[in-house]
Amino acid sequence: MKKIYSCIWILFFFVFKICASDLSEFTFAKISPEGGVGYSSVMCIGQDDLSFIWFGTNNGLFKYDSKNITRYATNSSDSSAIPTNRINQFYLDDSKVFWIATENGLCKYNRCTDSFTTLRLINNQRDIVGKNIQSFLQDEDGQFWIVDEIGVCKLDTSLNSVEYFPVTEDNVRVNRGYTDHNKQLWVTAYDGRIFRFDSHKQDFVLFSKGLRDTPRALLVDDSGVWVGYGNQGLVCLSLTDGEEMFHYQYGYAPPYCLSNSKVRDLTKDLKGNVWVATYDGINIINNYHFVTSLSDEDLYNIPHQSIWSFFNDSENNIWVGTWMGGLCMYDEYMNTVYHYNKNALLSTLTDDVISCFAEGKDEDIIWFGTERGGVYCLNLKNNDLERIRLGQLSDVNVKSIAIDKENTIWIGTYGNGIWYKKSTEKNFSLFDSPHQLMADCGYYTNRRRYMVC
Repeated sequence: MKKIYSCIWILFFFVFKICASDLSEFTFAKISPEGGVGYSSVMCIGQDDLSFIWFGTNNGLFKYDSKNITRYATNSSDSSAIPTNRINQFYLDDSKVFWIATENGLCKYNRCTDSFTTLRLINNQRDIVGKNIQSFLQDEDGQFWIVDEIGVCKLDTSLNSVEYFPVTEDNVRVNRGYTDHNKQLWVTAYDGRIFRFDSHKQDFVLFSKGLRDTPRALLVDDSGVWVGYGNQGLVCLSLTDGEEMFHYQYGYAPPYCLSNSKVRDLTKDLKGNVWVATYDGINIINNYHFVTSLSDEDLYNIPHQSIWSFFNDSENNIWVGTWMGGLCMYDEYMNTVYHYNKNALLSTLTDDVISCFAEGKDEDIIWFGTERGGVYCLNLKNNDLERIRLGQLSDVNVKSIAIDKENTIWIGTYGNGIWYKKSTEKNFSLFDSPHQLMADCGYYTNRRRYMVC
C-alpha cells in the first residue's frame, strides 16, 4: 500500500516543497486564483467522499477538483440550487452523505446530478425552522444535531423533523456545536459558557463558565479543551474540572502571547501543535507554549494575513481559508512531491483531473481514472504510462476503479456504465447485469460485495 500512496502524491495536481527543519519554517500552496474568489471570506472548508475540497463563502459555494474551481450560487427559479450564497459549514456523515449548512437551511449534495436537495425542516408544532444553521453534526450514536438561530435540536432525517433541546433552564443562547475525537457533542453559548452532552442522561451539562466573551472555536484533545474567543484570545481548560489552565492573548508576555486576540478557528497538526486562526495570522502553540506566528503573506505564501478557517483533509494536509476569499494548503508531510501532468506527457496523459486509483495485484502496477481522459495504467518499475481503451469510447469520465479477489478489474463511469476485465482477458467488456443495470455514477467493491450507485 505504500506504493499506491506514493503514487497518489505523484499524480496529484499541484506541487510544492516545504523545506523545514523547525516549527518556524512553513510554506503554503495557494489554491484560489489571484484576488481570491470574489469579495468574500472563506468561512468554512470541507471534503467529500471523493476527496474534492469544498469551501464556503458569503458569496457562494466552491468546489476544487485538483484542477478547476467550480462556483455554485443560489437561484430562486431553481429548486436544485443552494438555498443561499452564505455557507456556514460542511459535514460528511457516516454514510458519506455531504451536507451543507447555510444561512437559509440545510441541504445535501447530489453527485449524480451535480445539484442540491434542501430539506424542509419542521418542529413539533409543524413550524418551518432551520434558519441560519451554524453547525451540523453527527454524534457517537449516529444522531444528527443542528445549531440554528433558535437553539440546539436533534434531526430525524426520515421525517425531516427536529426536536429542540433546552441547554439550560434560563434558555441560554447557543452559538455553535462541535464534536470531539470521540464524537461527543459540545456546544458553546454567546455568554461564554461551554456545555457537554451526556448521552446517558440525554441532557446538556455545564462544563465551564469560560470567559465573558463569545466563543468562536473549540478543540478537544488529550491536553485539554481549547476555546478561542471573539475578542479575548485563547484559553486551555482542564479536561477534569473545566478550570482555566492557560490563557493566551495579544499583549501577553511569551510564551502566552498571540499576534491578535480575535480567534476564529482552531485545529491540530500531526506533531500535536495547536493552530490558531486569528485576525492577524496563524499562531502555533506547542506543549502549551506559543511558538511562532505566520502572518507575513510574502514569506509564507498565505493569500491574506487575516485567517478565517481551517480544515484537515484525509491526507492530513491543513487547508486555510482567509479574508477576501483566499485559499491555501499546508502539506503535513513536508516532503517533495513529483507529479505527472498532461503537459509533461502529451503523448499519453490527456487529462489532469485524477478521479480514482487502484493498486494491482502486482504492487508495481497502479490503475487510475480521469475526469475526461479515461483509464490509465502506470508501471512504477519503469514509469511507463499506458492509456486503456474502453471499447470505442473516448473522453470517458471515470468515477471509480476496483479490483476483486479474482483479480478482475472493475471500472465505474459517469454515463457509460460499468466495465470489467478478467485477469485472463486482454480487453475490457461492458458489464450487462441480469436486470440490464447501467451505472450512471460509479462502482465499488470491497472484495466481498459489489455495489452500484
